[in-house]
Amino acid sequence: MNIQPHILILQPTTYCNIDCSYCYLGRRDLKLQMSDAVLEAVAAKIVDRLKYPERTAIVWHGGEPTTAGLSWFRNAYAVLANARSKGIRFAIQTNGIAIDSAWLDFFSETETSLGLSIDGPEHFHDARRRTKSGGKTWWLAMRALKLAQSHGFQPNIISVISAQSISEPEAYYDFYRSNRIYDISLSIDEAEGANAVSSYAGKNLRAEMVSFIGQLLEWAWRDDYPLRIKEVERIGSILAGLPSFNEQVVPWAMMTISAEGYVSTFSPELMEQKASEFDNFRFGNVVSDEPLEWSHNPAFRAFHSAVQSGVDECRASCRYFHICGGGAPVNKVSERGSAAATETSYCRMTTQAAAEALAKFVLTNRAKVSEYM
Repeated sequence: MNIQPHILILQPTTYCNIDCSYCYLGRRDLKLQMSDAVLEAVAAKIVDRLKYPERTAIVWHGGEPTTAGLSWFRNAYAVLANARSKGIRFAIQTNGIAIDSAWLDFFSETETSLGLSIDGPEHFHDARRRTKSGGKTWWLAMRALKLAQSHGFQPNIISVISAQSISEPEAYYDFYRSNRIYDISLSIDEAEGANAVSSYAGKNLRAEMVSFIGQLLEWAWRDDYPLRIKEVERIGSILAGLPSFNEQVVPWAMMTISAEGYVSTFSPELMEQKASEFDNFRFGNVVSDEPLEWSHNPAFRAFHSAVQSGVDECRASCRYFHICGGGAPVNKVSERGSAAATETSYCRMTTQAAAEALAKFVLTNRAKVSEYM
């Protein structure tokens, strides 16, 4: 089986310097850090063997990646120097707490894309994204945003929308527009890993999410404001005939390498799930094993079979299949107990809600949309 990841997620450290109430990471207080041995193995066993390296993006994700330190990152990029020369893109997802001019200069030098996690307006963000001592973090994240913008960055913003904030789309739109935020990704707090309960548990708020996304689209159109919602943009690209597929159901299309070098695939959050029958979704180690062994791991083969069964069931039963391509295995495991399952709450609140919001927007504004096109 060919190892050709489109997204290669590297975890520099397990540690995070804040304590979000909905975080799925169970080891965010441990200060484990990726070693040179792991980095060198990633370079030799994955990067150097890519047939189409220009199709791959390396994403630093955590824990909080910046807590590994800038000197660690300088060394990591030196070890992975061949990746940049091959055309592999780099990105980092961060809470922004440590971001200063030195970090931004480094991101510029290495052409690393920047993503910030900001849960919208201050009161919504600070309700769930706190320091380890319980302090507020919104002003720190906003400081990072303003500094990044002053350095020429336009970070992608991930906002986790809770069941408590979903009724206030206007506050979110005003926040994005007043802070010159153009690229956003909307998510929900998921019941997975260390976060056992979602704020959406027992609630049917799909209509509210459709309205939330739809209002953002309407107001952005009204104001001619270029707000790009990742979930909507993806659907638009599919409708436009651009190539797209679900990396979370294709083996090794999305790979995760933990700080200790453990290798997983499909959904990156699986690394935090416990399932002894699947070796806790750790299908090998990049230092001690060869890629061919990962694909022959019985746990991988068994889980791949379950994922494929779930995809087949989604294809047969779901009208949104052509948009999502079979869902996210981690949500199926977390919510339904099996990757062979079909629809999840996460699917309804993200993919389905975005599709319905876009459809309603186009139908409502079809005359204007036709003129624009």
